[in-house]
Amino acid sequence: MLIQDDKSLGFRHVTDTSGLELYGGKGRYFETLNMSNKGLKGIGKFEYLTSRGSSQSLMFHPDSMFGTLTNFEIQKQLAGIQYPKVNSTKNNIIFYPYLDQLLVSKGAEPFTILNDSTFLDGELMLTSTGLSGSGKMELTNSILVSDKFDYQSYSFSSDTADFRLKSLNTDGFTLVTDNVNAHVDFESRSGLFRTNEEFSLVEFPENKYISRLDLFVWNMDKTELEMRTSSGSEGPPGTYQTLDGEEELIGPRYISVDREQDSLSFVSPRALYDYKKNIIRASYVTFLKVADVYIYPKNGEINVKPDGYIAKLEEANILVNRRSKLHSMYGATVNILGKFNYKGTGYYDYIDETGEKQSIFFDDIRVDDSINTIASGSIPETQNFTLSPYYGFQGKAKLFAENPFLTFNGGAKLFHVCESLSINYIKFETEINPAEIYIPVPAQPLDINMNYLYSGIFITGDSSHIYAAFFNPRKLPSDKFIITANGFLYYDKKSEEYRISSKEKLADPRLPGNWLILNPNTCVEYGEGDIDLGIRLGQTVLSSFGDVRNEINTGNTTLGTMISMDFLMSDEAFQVMSHDIDSLQGLEAFNLTDEKYNKRISDIIGKDRNEILQAELGLYGVYQNIPKELVHTIFFTKVDFVWNQDTRSYRSTGKIGIGSINGKQIHKMVDGYMELSKRRSGDLFDVYLQLDRDLWYYFGYTRGVMHVLSSNRNFNLIVGDLKTKQRQLKTKRNEEPYIFIVTTGRKKEMFLRGFLEGDVEIIE
Repeated sequence: MLIQDDKSLGFRHVTDTSGLELYGGKGRYFETLNMSNKGLKGIGKFEYLTSRGSSQSLMFHPDSMFGTLTNFEIQKQLAGIQYPKVNSTKNNIIFYPYLDQLLVSKGAEPFTILNDSTFLDGELMLTSTGLSGSGKMELTNSILVSDKFDYQSYSFSSDTADFRLKSLNTDGFTLVTDNVNAHVDFESRSGLFRTNEEFSLVEFPENKYISRLDLFVWNMDKTELEMRTSSGSEGPPGTYQTLDGEEELIGPRYISVDREQDSLSFVSPRALYDYKKNIIRASYVTFLKVADVYIYPKNGEINVKPDGYIAKLEEANILVNRRSKLHSMYGATVNILGKFNYKGTGYYDYIDETGEKQSIFFDDIRVDDSINTIASGSIPETQNFTLSPYYGFQGKAKLFAENPFLTFNGGAKLFHVCESLSINYIKFETEINPAEIYIPVPAQPLDINMNYLYSGIFITGDSSHIYAAFFNPRKLPSDKFIITANGFLYYDKKSEEYRISSKEKLADPRLPGNWLILNPNTCVEYGEGDIDLGIRLGQTVLSSFGDVRNEINTGNTTLGTMISMDFLMSDEAFQVMSHDIDSLQGLEAFNLTDEKYNKRISDIIGKDRNEILQAELGLYGVYQNIPKELVHTIFFTKVDFVWNQDTRSYRSTGKIGIGSINGKQIHKMVDGYMELSKRRSGDLFDVYLQLDRDLWYYFGYTRGVMHVLSSNRNFNLIVGDLKTKQRQLKTKRNEEPYIFIVTTGRKKEMFLRGFLEGDVEIIE
C-alpha cells in the first residue's frame, strides 16, 4: 500500500499479459489498476464471455463495474451458446458479475452487429445465456424497433417488434407493420414475421395498400416478402373459378388506401411483395368485388403495380351482377380503376332456344353513373350470327346488368325460300329473350341503311296487280296497303310462321287488331284485321274488315271480308228491299257465332262489347241493340273475293251475307255477285243479289252515280218518283258529286255478263 497523489492510502498495479480474474472468475482484466480514496479504477481492457472492451476509466465496485469504453466488441461464437459479432466505440457499460450481466449502451455510433451492414441504435445485454438488446435495428434496407432482441451468431429474434422495410426507389418506406414476432436470419438471408394478435396491420405506402397479415416471410436476396396465412392453407387451386360469396374466402384482405380507388380490396391467402419493383403479386385470389360484379382473375393471380393500381387482367371472368348473377363474361381483359369502376373487353356466350352457343365480343365493358355494368360489342354480318334458327343478326349487342337478357341494336333478317321477296335486315333495338323472341316493328320499319321497308299486301297505284311484302321495299311510292300490321315480329314454331301483331294478339289470335303472317316454306302471306281495298267511290263510303291471302309465287290473292257501305238512298225503297229479304223463308240464316265474323266485329267495336252482343244473342236469338259502329246503309257480313288480274277487280265467290240495311237486322245469306274495280278514271262498284228465282236487286256505282234496279217494281217506282234533289247529295265545289237513279236492265245485264263470262272491256 502506498500513499497516492491525493494523500490517500492505495496502490497502482499493472497486470502481466495473463491479466487478472474479475469477480471470482466472472471476467478478466488487463493493464493498470489504481486504488485511492476515489475507489478502484482501471485503465485497460476487460473480457467477459466473448466480449472485450478498452477504457480509460473503469470503476470497480464490489458487485459491479462501470465505465466508458473507447471500443467494444463481441466475438462471434457458433458452438454452444451462440453470440454474434458486435463492434462499437465510446460506449457506457455496467457489469453485474453476480447477476451475469453486461449492459452496454450505444456509443458515438450505433452498434455494428451480426455483419458490417446491420446496426443497433440502443442497448445490449450480454449474459452467459446469450446476447439481447433493445432499440432500433437498422439493416441494409429495413428497420426493426423492439424492447428486446435476442441474438445468435447469424440471426436475431424479437417477440414484439415494429418493422419498416425501406424503399429501394425512394427515401421512404415500402412496408410498415407493428407488433410482430420477428426472426431475421442472415445465413439463410430471410426473415419470418408473425403477428402477436389475430392479425397485424401492414402498410405498403408506395402501393397505397394495407393488409391485415398474420405471417410473412422476407427473402432478402430476391427482395421479396412472401405473405400467407399462418395455417399454411392456400385454398385448393381452382376455387376462384366457382366461388361467388365471401363466406368461404381464406387469407388476408388487401385494401387500397388510395382515395381514387374507394377502398378497393381483395383476399389472397398467398402473396409476394417484390419491393425492388414495388409489385404485390397475389395468388389464389377468388375474385374482386368491383362496382356490381365479381371479377375472377385468371389462375387467381393479380399484380398491384407501383402506382397502386391492379395491373391489367387478361383472360379473366366477370360475373354480372353480384345480386342477380345474370350474366357471365370470359376471356376478359380488365382494367380495374377502383372499387366502383372498371373497364374492359371480353366474350359472352349467347345461348339460343336450341342451346347453341355463339360468342359475342364486347369491346366496351364499363360502369354507368348508377354503378351498374354496361357493355356493348359489334356483331358483323360475316359472323353469320343468329338470334335463333329463324333470325339472322348483324349490329350491336348491349348488356345492361339489371336486365335479364341482352339488348340488340341492329338488323334482323328472316330465313325463307320466297324468291320474289328480298331478304333485308330489319332495324330494331330491344331486349331479346332467346327463348321467346319479339322484334319490335314500328309503323314505318327501316333497314339498317335507313331505307324504308314495308310489310303487308299491296295493290299497285296503277291497279296492275296485288303483291306481298314482308320487310321489303314497295315497288312504287304510289302503291297502297290493302293490309299491314305493326307491333312485334314473332316466329310461331308450332305453325312455322312469321307473325306481326301486338304481343297480346300474338298470344291470343282471338283478340282484335291487325296481324300479318308469312309462311317461309309455302311463301303464302296472310293478313287479317282492318282492310283497305283501295277502292274509292266518292261520296259512297266503303270500309272493310277481314283477311287477305296472297300466294307470293303465283300472285293469287283471295279475301274474306265484312264490308260496310254508306251512301245516300231512299229509306222507303230500302224498307221494301229489307222486307223482301226478311220475308223469304228459303234464305239461309247467317251464323252470328261464326269465329271469323266475331273477330271482325271485335275489330270494330272491341272484344268486350262483342261479348255483350254474343250474350244477347244467346238470350234472345238476335241483337237487342246494334252498336252505332255497325249501323250502315248496307252492312255485308260476309263477302269472299278473288283478285282478278285481267279485270283488275275484286270479284266475289260464294254467297253474300247481309247483316243489316239502314240499321234493320237481316242476317241472311243470299246468292249474288259483287265486284270492286280499280280504274284510273274512277273506281267502280257492282253488286247483284239474287234473293230467289224471280226476285233480285242490283246496285252499281260509276263516277258519282249510284245505279239501282230491282225485279220488285215497287222499289223502282219509289226511287223513280223521287225528285232529283231528293236523289242528289249536296256537295262542295271541289267534291265529287253523287246521285242515285233507277238504271236500265242493260246496265245490270252488262255487269252479269262480264262477271260470269269474263267479257269485260276495261275503260279508263
